[in-house]
Amino acid sequence: MRMKMAAVLVGILAAGGCSDFPKDNAETLKQLQAGREMKVGVAHNPPWTVVAEGRIEGVEPALVTQWAESLGTKARFITGPTDALVEALYKRELDVLIMGLTDKTPHSGKLALSQPYLEVKTNLGVAPGQTPLADWTGQRIAVNPERLDLVAQVRELEAEPVPLEGGETPVPIMAGYDFELQRRGLKPTEDELSTENMVMAVIPGESALLLSLDRFLQAQDKDALKDKAMEALR
Repeated sequence: MRMKMAAVLVGILAAGGCSDFPKDNAETLKQLQAGREMKVGVAHNPPWTVVAEGRIEGVEPALVTQWAESLGTKARFITGPTDALVEALYKRELDVLIMGLTDKTPHSGKLALSQPYLEVKTNLGVAPGQTPLADWTGQRIAVNPERLDLVAQVRELEAEPVPLEGGETPVPIMAGYDFELQRRGLKPTEDELSTENMVMAVIPGESALLLSLDRFLQAQDKDALKDKAMEALR
């Protein structure tokens, strides 16, 4: 019986043609390929997205700009608070949302998430020759103050988070992405704080659009993306 049902389904797909599968509910991908401007919501979350002094930079704006060009259109970036942008995407007022989202975002119920395009680890790092401590209690640990989750993790170690200075200023102990530690000449310890899978989001129900984004992201060189992230942190 199951084989007969499978045969029927195959026949239906063959009769309908598979060239338009998967489909968008509102044909968003076709509209973009026809030249409609891509509306991209973006919120500040460096190094993935940098919104400052009228500039929009970072890893994800660069990627989306390239993706839009590959579709034959241009990306128009629209900034705003995170919750407002999530709601705007859900209401189809945006096409894409970038803000350094991870696959564990609490907004997943309102978004169609891409496959992870990059896995990043956050560690404690120490200066070369310095022995990692078994207990970090009371230690002053440099951390990017914009990463509130990381500030909280440092406090959970009963250590003191200290705002990280810009540039290449040496620090003895730091919490950050592995590529940040590498840039500052620090050695990651075995005290891994988190592993994050970075994603982007599109309008729910636009399956062809999501597949196009996934194919583009999965074709990217992972090391090159980390290099872009390091550049965005300078």
